[in-house]
Formats: sequence, C-alpha cells, structure tokens
Amino acid sequence: MDYKPGKLEFPKMIQRDGEIKLEGRLMTPNTWLIFSILGLDGEWLELPVKDWENFSDFSKLCKFATKIKVVNDIVERGIKLIQDFIGNSHVEEQRQCLLQVVEYHR
Repeated sequence: MDYKPGKLEFPKMIQRDGEIKLEGRLMTPNTWLIFSILGLDGEWLELPVKDWENFSDFSKLCKFATKIKVVNDIVERGIKLIQDFIGNSHVEEQRQCLLQVVEYHR
C-alpha cells in the first residue's frame, strides 16, 4: 500500500436529530500505516471497545503507542532558528527587527 504524508482532513461534526454525528471518512488507506508497520490485522476494531483488551494485537499497539517518542521537528527547528537570530544581535531593537523579518518570511 502507498502511504503519502500530508495534512489530515478531520470529519465534520454535525448535529442531526439532537445528536452530534461525524460526517466524512474516519478511515483512509493512511490509517493502516501503523498496522502495516507492526504487522497487525486490526480485526478487533469491529468489536466493541470493551472487548479490545482481549486481543494481543491491541496490546501490542498500546505498548508501542505508550513507548514511542514523539518530537515536533518543525517547532524545534523554529526555536533553534530564533535562538540563533537572537544570539547574534545584542541590541533589543535589532532583535525585534530580526524577529519581525523571520515572522514575515514564514
């Protein structure tokens, strides 16, 4: 299966007949990437949530999800960029100008 990175399109929440419902696709081919990587079949997804704990695949996914380290590279790069700019200027007015240029450029 071909997995393409990109921004997620979340389903829309609508109110119908006094209930809030989700409209749109919740599962896409990209949803199965983690299942493919971990070698899981996801058969338990069709069962009630209360029964998921009985499946070893679910336990494996939970263990992976709680152990994985998540980083936000974009934010970290942005912070490093600002720190470098601020470190190179010693006058407050110069710092403010540099920050405005960086903000405008982004």
